[in-house]
Amino acid sequence: MAAQRPAGDASPASTRLGGASIDSPAEPDWTEQVTDLIVDLVDNVRDKTTGPILTVARGLVYGTIILVVASVLMVAGLVLGGRVISLIPVPEFVSYAVLGALFTVVGMVCWKRRHP
Repeated sequence: MAAQRPAGDASPASTRLGGASIDSPAEPDWTEQVTDLIVDLVDNVRDKTTGPILTVARGLVYGTIILVVASVLMVAGLVLGGRVISLIPVPEFVSYAVLGALFTVVGMVCWKRRHP
């Protein structure tokens, strides 16, 4: 047989501590506040550290891809230019002289723009 409570005794769900009941919705839930604070802190740290790292990594990857593609296109352009020049009905040494002169001019321009 279960023990009976006296008529004036409060049930455990409505027990009062310091004037407020334990299950009162007006009381702030400190566990949720601490959890939200920790989550906000972790998100803030992640945004300040991982964000810039991802930006740098993305730049390195895209820069490498652009460099490789530009190198391939430059070599293909040089080969194509040599083939186009060799189609001109002149002796073969003329096409080599034209390409040599072009590379010499480009090299001289780059040499003058350098910073000693």
